[in-house]
Amino acid sequence: MAKRIQLVGHLGAAELFERYRAAADRVERSQLQIIWLLRRGKSLAEVAAASGYSTRWIQKLIHRYNAGGAAALGDRRHSNAGARAAVERGPACRVGGGA
Repeated sequence: MAKRIQLVGHLGAAELFERYRAAADRVERSQLQIIWLLRRGKSLAEVAAASGYSTRWIQKLIHRYNAGGAAALGDRRHSNAGARAAVERGPACRVGGGA
């Protein structure tokens, strides 16, 4: 028997649908669609089949939504500055650029 999915009641199905249809960012749009489908009572397997995402990723998405609501969804890579460069860049670092 499949485990019952628990979604915190941040938004209702109608509001999720409106946000899903209005989302400009395609990652946020697909994530809102996933949460909307789950809110409508679709099973994890049905949502995975419809979205193309794995059930494990959808479970992670559910945890993000439950913890932070719709604001926690979307492409978080946009706010990730990445790691610092391992090598300093500048005139002293040029190959063969010395004396």
